Amino acid sequence: MNYVHNVLRPQPVLRVTLQTPEGARRELEITAAMRELPKIRDLTGDAVWNYFREIEAAMRERRMRWVESDDGVMVLKFPSFGFSEAEVDQVMKKARKNKALVIDLRGNSGGSVETLREFLSNFFDHDIKIADRQTRGNGKPEMAKGHSKNAFAGQLFVLVDSRSASASEVLARVVNWRSGEPYWAIRQPEL
Repeated sequence: MNYVHNVLRPQPVLRVTLQTPEGARRELEITAAMRELPKIRDLTGDAVWNYFREIEAAMRERRMRWVESDDGVMVLKFPSFGFSEAEVDQVMKKARKNKALVIDLRGNSGGSVETLREFLSNFFDHDIKIADRQTRGNGKPEMAKGHSKNAFAGQLFVLVDSRSASASEVLARVVNWRSGEPYWAIRQPEL
């Protein structure tokens, strides 16, 4: 839907209704700002270095990053499911030292089933069914092997939004089944 509405059929005006917690409603008309971008990029002089900086900034946005607080809470920004098993194991080794983990999947459009499987396996002490993989000939369950001795034992929070898709949605659904632990999927409201 995002592709249809924003790329194939962009609307010049968007009409929205806002509602306060008290119930007051207000209608807004949001007009799109149109700007024409250059079709050809001039890479002479200093422009080439600006282009490289743009590429580096985009690459930084796609990196997995985390911050740990003094009170035992780790916040992990997981921008895609395109990381290796070693990268997932490295960050989960750090996460296990904390009493709570917040996984930020907002804007995560998905990625590799192998990364999803490896990431999920760190939250269970037993094998867990992720989904039923359906193919033309037959279907078989997609499983993640649990870490019987090294599963993350703290509280787990998952943040998703309207741009969270594919593997990030599956992860949020599967950890909801995690037995004995509280789970909250927080959907960021769209304005």
